[in-house]
Amino acid sequence: MNCNAWGSTSTDDTAVKTLILGLGNPIMGDDGVGLRIVQEVRRRLRDRESVDVEECYAAGPTLLDFIVGYDALVFVDSIECGQPRGTVLQPKREELPDQPATIDAHGMGLIGVMNLGESMGLHVPRTLSIVAVAVDPNPEFGETLSPEVERAVPEAVERVIDEVDHVSREDGGNS
Repeated sequence: MNCNAWGSTSTDDTAVKTLILGLGNPIMGDDGVGLRIVQEVRRRLRDRESVDVEECYAAGPTLLDFIVGYDALVFVDSIECGQPRGTVLQPKREELPDQPATIDAHGMGLIGVMNLGESMGLHVPRTLSIVAVAVDPNPEFGETLSPEVERAVPEAVERVIDEVDHVSREDGGNS
């Protein structure tokens, strides 16, 4: 498995079990921003019992290994969308392409993966939040983020934490 799991095990069965999942490639420059964001989020939320924070370097159906069993998912990644590099976005589920399974299942997007899990009868998150940072379509090799994307990290971290707090409030504060 190509992911590093960090988190806690909830002892409260009534809390919304939330996963913060950062996706990226740490040697592809700005593509690693999702990983950088969740590293900081992990530091800030280390005492939240019902919140797990994970880093993932793979996409496609492999994501099911991480999201199954969670009630809420905060997905953190880079996005190529035509916006200026470093713009922090929070697209809604319905704004993302629904990429069904094809011959190249590794190219399946998040929504396609969630739909696949649902069709298999798996417990996939019922609540989805996405925090993404706009990047250029042609990432460069390297382990550092561009200045524009690095400047976006603090805002993205705050948005992730706000999303976790929002899920907690909707559940009556149990998380």
